[in-house]
Amino acid sequence: MRLAAPLARIVALGVLLALVLTPELFKPVLEPLTENGAP
Repeated sequence: MRLAAPLARIVALGVLLALVLTPELFKPVLEPLTENGAP
């Protein structure tokens, strides 16, 4: 069970990198959240 923490960290980092490098992939997911005039 010691692999869970580093694995979660790597996955989170990967998602963050993917979000930065390919924002168009996440646009359909994020659009409804930003539609209400939030910055």
